Amino acid sequence: MSSSLLHTITVSVGSDSIHFPVYEAVIRKSSKFFENAMKPEWANARPNPRVVDLSDEDPKVFKIYLHWVCFKTIPSVYTKEQEGWNPEYVLLSECYIMGEKLMDIAFKNAVLNALVDAHVNQPFYQPNYVGQRAINIIYAGTLESSPARRLLVDIWVETAGENWVEHLTQWSSSLFRSGVLKSAPSAQMQRERKGHEFMERTRHGLLRGVGERMAGKAHMLTSEWHRLRRRNVRLSQLCEITRMLFTSNRGQTFLA
Repeated sequence: MSSSLLHTITVSVGSDSIHFPVYEAVIRKSSKFFENAMKPEWANARPNPRVVDLSDEDPKVFKIYLHWVCFKTIPSVYTKEQEGWNPEYVLLSECYIMGEKLMDIAFKNAVLNALVDAHVNQPFYQPNYVGQRAINIIYAGTLESSPARRLLVDIWVETAGENWVEHLTQWSSSLFRSGVLKSAPSAQMQRERKGHEFMERTRHGLLRGVGERMAGKAHMLTSEWHRLRRRNVRLSQLCEITRMLFTSNRGQTFLA
């Protein structure tokens, strides 16, 4: 089904049916869900072929998705900490699950990039570990092989101290707990090895669907990582290199 760049469709989001007009060609190019939804055999089965129903989705998360589709940035940075936990992790986890449902690989990779950046670069308050709510969102909405699951485990392994085991036993998903304990049976030695996997997984995740420019930066990151590893540079510094080499796609949230 061909569509003019000027043609729009309406996406009805949330229980209150908030309507978002979007350019059909742009969103179909980004999302396989919308590409399928606007095919004649599916569109003609709806009461209004030009309206797509997403009543089970959160309008604030869909607004962020639309912002990314148009501008390729994710407005997720909060300017205020909320009761000792990092709300950005939760928001980005919700964005990743929406990317799963909308079958938008490039958006999911952008969210993973933003999660890494949120972990190493919080300009307004002290970064906190990924908490129960973000973990539950990711584990409830993804398959076992999901790179988002692996990333959350890696962040914990890179960040957590030995006394954090108490948090794992108190509230975390059994699958997440198993992943963390398998990845970090002992603290310091294991972190060095997992640090390499953390950077490699980040690099490979970012390589998918981000083009030659980002791919070149990823290869630069690999070379730089191996060079600095021989000099025993700490993982926190390597994460900072990740932040500098990959241009951040995060912006200040309009929700804070």
